[in-house]
Amino acid sequence: GQRSIIASVKAHSEGKNLQTQFWRNLIVTPPADAKLLEQLIGRTHREGQVKDEVEVYLFRHTPELHDAFEKAQERARYIQETTGSAQKLCYASYSFK
Repeated sequence: GQRSIIASVKAHSEGKNLQTQFWRNLIVTPPADAKLLEQLIGRTHREGQVKDEVEVYLFRHTPELHDAFEKAQERARYIQETTGSAQKLCYASYSFK
């Protein structure tokens, strides 16, 4: 069926695998921390996901939220370049409206 949940990052950042139940995410306050944003997306984008693609919606309606996402992308690129570890923020498709 259709189900929605609200989960805080601090309370649910470890041990939560949501890929079997959810494929759409709404992040209302995107963190500037690339590792944390990668972890948020990873809650549904991992082995066991039944959908071909996972959708992530981010609120970027203030300069601070816009800058936080831009900073997270920059940090993800740096992580990927220095460690060789693929980062979801680097290979995701984006559509801004």
